[in-house]
Amino acid sequence: MARKLATLLFAGALMTGTVQASHVTGGSIYWNSLGGNQYEFTLVLYRDCSGIDLDASYTLDLNSSCGSTSVTVDLLPNGVTEVSQLCDNAVSTCQGGTYPGVEQYVYTGVVTLSPCSDWTASWDLCCRNPAILNLVDPDLQDGYLQGELNNLDGPANSSPIFTNAPIPYVCLDYPVVYSYGAVDPDGDSLSYSFISAMGPGGTPLGYNAPYTPNEPIPGISLDPVTGLVTFTPTAIQGNYVVVVQVDEYDDNGNIIGTVIRDMQFVVISCTNNPPDPFAGTIENFSGSGSSTGDYAIDMCESNNFCFDAVYTDPDVGQSLSLTTNIQQNLPGATFTVTGTNPLTATFCWTSQPGTNGFFPFTVTITDDQCPIVGLQTYIYSVNVLQRTSAGPDLTICGPQVAELHAEGGNVFNWSVLSGDPIQLGQNFSCNPCADPIAIPSATTTYIVQSDLLSSCITSDTVTVFVVPDFTFQATQSDTLICLGETVDYNVAVQPNVAGYTYEWTPDVGLTSSTTANPTGIYGNPGVYSYNVGITSPDGCHHQDTSLTVTVSPGYVPQFSVSQNDSLVCEGDATQFFVDLDCTLPGYCGTYDGPCCGPISTMDVGDGTDFLGTTTYPSIYGQFYTGTRNQILFRASELQALGFAGGKISEIGWDVANIPAGAATTFYGFEIKIGCTTQDDLSTVWIDGLTTVFPADTIDINLGWNTYTFDHGFNWDGTSNLVVEVCFDFYDYFGGTNYTTNSANYYTNTTYNSVHQWHGDQGAICSTMPNGFFIESVDTERPNTRFVFCGGVAEDELSYTWQPAIGLDDPNAQNPIVTPVSSPTTYTVTVGELGSGCSGSADVTVGWFPPADVSFIPTPDEGVYPLNVFFQNTSASGSNSFNWNFGDGNGSTDSDPNNVYVDPGVYYITLTGLSENGCLGTYTDSVIVLPNPIVEIPNVFSPDHDGHNDAFEYIDFRGFKTAKMTIYDRWGTVVYEAPATSSNMVIWKPESRVNDGTYFYLFEGEGNDGSDVKRQGSITLVRSK
Repeated sequence: MARKLATLLFAGALMTGTVQASHVTGGSIYWNSLGGNQYEFTLVLYRDCSGIDLDASYTLDLNSSCGSTSVTVDLLPNGVTEVSQLCDNAVSTCQGGTYPGVEQYVYTGVVTLSPCSDWTASWDLCCRNPAILNLVDPDLQDGYLQGELNNLDGPANSSPIFTNAPIPYVCLDYPVVYSYGAVDPDGDSLSYSFISAMGPGGTPLGYNAPYTPNEPIPGISLDPVTGLVTFTPTAIQGNYVVVVQVDEYDDNGNIIGTVIRDMQFVVISCTNNPPDPFAGTIENFSGSGSSTGDYAIDMCESNNFCFDAVYTDPDVGQSLSLTTNIQQNLPGATFTVTGTNPLTATFCWTSQPGTNGFFPFTVTITDDQCPIVGLQTYIYSVNVLQRTSAGPDLTICGPQVAELHAEGGNVFNWSVLSGDPIQLGQNFSCNPCADPIAIPSATTTYIVQSDLLSSCITSDTVTVFVVPDFTFQATQSDTLICLGETVDYNVAVQPNVAGYTYEWTPDVGLTSSTTANPTGIYGNPGVYSYNVGITSPDGCHHQDTSLTVTVSPGYVPQFSVSQNDSLVCEGDATQFFVDLDCTLPGYCGTYDGPCCGPISTMDVGDGTDFLGTTTYPSIYGQFYTGTRNQILFRASELQALGFAGGKISEIGWDVANIPAGAATTFYGFEIKIGCTTQDDLSTVWIDGLTTVFPADTIDINLGWNTYTFDHGFNWDGTSNLVVEVCFDFYDYFGGTNYTTNSANYYTNTTYNSVHQWHGDQGAICSTMPNGFFIESVDTERPNTRFVFCGGVAEDELSYTWQPAIGLDDPNAQNPIVTPVSSPTTYTVTVGELGSGCSGSADVTVGWFPPADVSFIPTPDEGVYPLNVFFQNTSASGSNSFNWNFGDGNGSTDSDPNNVYVDPGVYYITLTGLSENGCLGTYTDSVIVLPNPIVEIPNVFSPDHDGHNDAFEYIDFRGFKTAKMTIYDRWGTVVYEAPATSSNMVIWKPESRVNDGTYFYLFEGEGNDGSDVKRQGSITLVRSK
């Protein structure tokens, strides 16, 4: 019946009343800082099981000079635990038996408090137990509890907590030694005192003589330093209220918290002898500390001890058991136990440097008497004394100085053991002082002597090593990137010798924190700044803080560029295409296809708070046998982190702590995922999700625990995303295998982002759990890691083509292009409008020249009807000729003829194709004249020099026939040329023909039937 006893007792104890307050035996109020001015308040009550149950929730009033508020504290799931002071075989009233039983009730609630120095958390309820002997009219008095919080001087401070349960039964006439075992989680100093029992508003209650608040039981005493209560109850049997207050002090002596425990000691006549209250003294002490009493140890910082303690019970047949808070008060301590009666325990601890003060720990010994067990508490005082320290050795180089620091005393005198002598104001800033600045020119060892009055060391040495300097340059490949891209960092040093070490802080996103050239890979947008520390092989150390990269919340679009034709005929057009490789899937559901785009890791939530070992929501909440969480992520949140949609392949959660004894193996662990229009989980549980990680057995570790899906899941980028994670031990172990929660880091959302169930009776992962279960909603969403590959939304993309010349639209995704030169390279930039992330690609287009066609018309001029021959002079490889003769006729022959039957000027066009299929044209003209043409010269020189030797027509066309007669000046016919239609030569006179002037008569019939006559003179001239 002591389920989760250790956890609940650590939470402390609270007292309250109830309508039948005779059944409440004690209680306390305490709090735990959650950060951000949030506090989790806890009320713990101890109830006599012979009465009625306590309520499921209560209200704590919170008052201060800064204002007032309240917080509802609810009974924790399974927050009722039996803590009866009975042996295992005794059946208490809690279980329907007759032996006196006690239950512990634990309530919690969270509230935000503004900083103030005098917050008081209080709670009261009627009425106290009428069997109480030391109070006046107890049944007419309310029970009252309070705690005082100073969160102005102690921000983020948590209260002390009690590690020992209140013991209701002590034996008449037998010495009692009891410790409250208070522990402060922040390591603050504690002081104990008796105070009066109080009623509403903190009003002190009256005590029956001879009892007083400071002596509620005759002879009782309280050690204000250790909290050890000792007394021998010699008065009458009955109930005695004892109220102890614990004050918490910070390092400056401010009281920053006060808690009380209001409890009843019930004095009964015993036949059982409790364990010997004077046993457990320190024996077989070893180590560098010293034993200064039966239960006291003095030691210096960095000292250690081990000792044995032997515990006995006068009833030799009984067995003893031991509990202790040594590991809470002395971190790193160990203990072992042998034997049963006597029981021997061995305790060991090494104090840490810089840790001094008073550190008590308690040991509680319980016998196995039935029905009511006997117990005794022993407290051991560990006093850690200061020693003088000069701190660790230092290394400087170049212009650096050594900042020395001494502690352990008030006055510190410095001298040199070896090296550069002290020269005040030159190489040493002050002496005597605690924090001088030293600038030695060579390696120097200093001695500091303090005025500390202690048995510990009062002097120390520190060496400042002066080593060669070095230079360095820290660079990075980019300062602005998008998700999915990387940055290469590099540190170059001179002299570049082996042995340098590097430390990058923080190391978020870096492939290594200890190399000179890590790569930055980022899953979340933001600004990442790095400080790289560089240490030379000689110990010279430098820092550089100039490396910063901004990661935009988007991805570089993944695309390729294509075109209809890479080569076109000159003057023709083609089309470019941007083919998007990674666009949003457009639906939610299972997808086992290949990834699109880079594999990315994104963390949703960066909070550093985590809940307690019994608090929900919790991914690994094994305080119950089964836990089921639905977690909502709004699309806007994912989009703001750069996740626009795509395939999710893995998911994980960050474990902040795994308490001792907590489960690390989880059974029936299952993950589901789906899309929803719901933007809050306050009132809904979403069904119909897709299983992506079927129920399996998994192990957890500190840090990120990531799970690969059996089937990928496509997220459409616009719906809200809900993830369900569940496990259930019930099918494997029934309803008994529970431990405590392993907390995950969480980040608060502005809406109820988590809806959770937990229970102990199985079927928690079904539609509705069996039997009793707890359901709640919350804003404390676990930090979640998504591994995915995704694209971008098409309507969020822009397109820019350069150069713009030749494009029908330089901002179109698929423009038409008519290149103006060959070849021409075009660059397209595809950008995501929201993030500014963009990518570029090139495409080149060229052209083939047109077909090289030409021809020669023969003749190119004449009188109609004119027959013209066209000689095709096109380049080799040209083909598919097509002639347009300009008169309505045409031909596809290579070298055609055409007869022009009408006069005019005719333009002939030849069209042909090149061997690449490109069209080419060539145009020439033919002149067709309407009348015959004759043109006769007026001089010639037949001297056989090859030039103008004959009398011939200058132009002679368009005649059917013509004749020419030559006369001398006296009218005598000298020569009569034969009739002709084409011969150009008229007369070649013999040498006997004299020079002189002659006359001619031309008579001809034109092709058009006309008669043409010409007459004139011609001069015959021979050279001398």
